Amino acid sequence: MAVFNQKSVSDMIKEFRKNWRALCNSERTTLCGADSMLLALQLSMAENNKQVQLLARKIIFSYLNLLVNSKNDLAVAYILNIPDRGLGREAFTDLKHAAREKQMSIFLVATSFIRTIELGGKGYAPPPSDPLRTHVKGLSNFINFIDKLDEILGEIPNPSIAGGQILSVIKMQLIKGQNSRDPFCKAIEEVAQDLDLRIKNIINSQEGVVALSTTDISPARPKSHAINHGTAYCGRDTVKALLVLLDEEAANAPTKNKAELLYDEENTIHHHGTSILTLFRSPTQVNNSIKPLRERICVSMQEKKIKRV
Repeated sequence: MAVFNQKSVSDMIKEFRKNWRALCNSERTTLCGADSMLLALQLSMAENNKQVQLLARKIIFSYLNLLVNSKNDLAVAYILNIPDRGLGREAFTDLKHAAREKQMSIFLVATSFIRTIELGGKGYAPPPSDPLRTHVKGLSNFINFIDKLDEILGEIPNPSIAGGQILSVIKMQLIKGQNSRDPFCKAIEEVAQDLDLRIKNIINSQEGVVALSTTDISPARPKSHAINHGTAYCGRDTVKALLVLLDEEAANAPTKNKAELLYDEENTIHHHGTSILTLFRSPTQVNNSIKPLRERICVSMQEKKIKRV
């Protein structure tokens, strides 16, 4: 937590220096009017809060993505260890190798592994040599939480209520045990509230379209969704609303900050989360002489600058 706060202050300082010249003609940044200093500080805080909100949105949307598409490996990469479940790069790599071997999605491999342990009995238990056995506790926590979301999806027929309940459960899982004044907790609260309202608006618009399209149909004609609505079709309307929400988010123009959510130092990700790009590489470095990608890029850029001079 201290590392995250330190990064927040560092980002705030960077934004202050970047915005200073737009606010004051003076080249000096140590002495200035109180109004200019306050305005620059407000801009810096706004930018920092925006980055925290982007992270919160990405996490919640990843849970929703996985809920409607169990083959979304990128969503699993984002939320496997958020909140902290002890599932770092090694656990993800073991899952990825098992998925490749069985030609299944990462989530389905994890689900199959946990179901076998919980329901299969000793005769069906994975062998001691299975690498996933060292991650049983964390994987069980992850799978059981997704099961809880699936239960809401399947048991609550009203899509508006189901969508709000799903967001509420995700929110409580993410802020559990955290300080309510923490910027990340506040961002999670705001994002969940905003998405709940968007889901309700989507459902209202869909119902309006259905009402217009059925005005000329005889009232004696049964609605298609009424058939078996309490069993196989329960949750279908909620999934449709979530898909519209996810499509709207996917259509948004990318921002410069979204790249930072993909790659960042591991110790600066909130709630002990792990960088996405570091998950997709081996947990152990075969050749220690190879420098990190970021360092190699910086060296290459410096060499180009020297050549230009």
